[in-house]
Amino acid sequence: MKSKKGANNQPKIEIYLLPDRPFSMRVRAIFKSRDHSYIEHDVSQPEVYQEMLNRTSGAETTPQIFINDRYIGDYDDLVAYTKSGELDDMLGDESSFLNKEWDLVVLGAGPAGINAALYGARSGVDLLLLGRDMGGQMLGAGRVENYPGAKSIDGAVLLRAFWEQILNYDIPIRLGEEVVGLEQGTAENLLIHLKENKTVRTKTVIIATGSRYRSLNVQGEQKFAEKGLHYCVSCDGFKYAGKPVAVVGGGNSGMEAALELAKLDCQVKLIDIHDSLKGEKVLIKKVKNNQNIKLYFQSNVEKLLGQNRLTGLKLKDRTTGNIEDLSVSAVFVNIGLIPNTEFLDDLLKLNSRGEIIINEKNETSQERIWAAGDVTDVRDKQIVVAAAEGAKAVLRVRDYLD
Repeated sequence: MKSKKGANNQPKIEIYLLPDRPFSMRVRAIFKSRDHSYIEHDVSQPEVYQEMLNRTSGAETTPQIFINDRYIGDYDDLVAYTKSGELDDMLGDESSFLNKEWDLVVLGAGPAGINAALYGARSGVDLLLLGRDMGGQMLGAGRVENYPGAKSIDGAVLLRAFWEQILNYDIPIRLGEEVVGLEQGTAENLLIHLKENKTVRTKTVIIATGSRYRSLNVQGEQKFAEKGLHYCVSCDGFKYAGKPVAVVGGGNSGMEAALELAKLDCQVKLIDIHDSLKGEKVLIKKVKNNQNIKLYFQSNVEKLLGQNRLTGLKLKDRTTGNIEDLSVSAVFVNIGLIPNTEFLDDLLKLNSRGEIIINEKNETSQERIWAAGDVTDVRDKQIVVAAAEGAKAVLRVRDYLD
């Protein structure tokens, strides 16, 4: 993206981070999408970590952000400032994306949304890429071994390649925004409603909002969130190297999580309600042959245990009814995904799982609205499939606009 500001007008942005961690990548993406440079402080260096503690009055997690020496907070704080519009004021940015009607707005910045924006830009479509954050599920995917051209690559590294490619095009991108509604405006446009009463007008929309992790719905889940209970091994697994942990879910994502944790010398307890692992045979073989992984079949978590931090869980054997306490330092949940479609209300037809129903042209039940990726009823939830669906959708939008 071409710089729109002179060097003297650039705010001073500082980020304390661990360079390859997912939330550090998301913070970078927000500032890059706004064409702002920043100074990185790598907290893997002890003296830098101590400096971060001193400047933040004891904040121990990364990333931590300063703008013009004002302490902003962590990633969630940065997103909150984005939604409120205060970040625009701090950075001297204009909210010009609200003041025009776009040919296309792509909702979501995962593989489907990024590829839709890439193909759209190359086709000359006047588009806006809009999303809460960069990457979606891809950022926590762990090792990816089924993407063409990459024999074995970390999901975050692959995403970075996607992101760097799209930044080569002059595509307006707004990250940190939350869509709360979508409706028909006039006969000619659609209205996308954001937090803080902001509205974007567009002729067409591609919904590529992806999905989020399904929760356990057990006692202690809210209490121990980010205090031993996690949903992303790539984000938080490193904290528990060498410690006993549990992974809930015996599908592909659960097995991948267990294998990543086993590489960190964790003693992994892999828990699943079924009587066998369900997923790719290659992963099943790796899990069964790994000495650091113990399998618990036909079992489910009844309760999470601990005081200020998670220290264990109650596990119920579904065949015998027996309950035992397992001592673990962390629990990683991988029991499926929920499509991000709440903002649609009753606008589009959804299936019983809440996914958007599309046809072979990625069209939804409403004219001028297309959808792509994991938010749709396409059966195979894979990075390569989502990316391809994003390309398909924007090509059909281009046909419509032409």
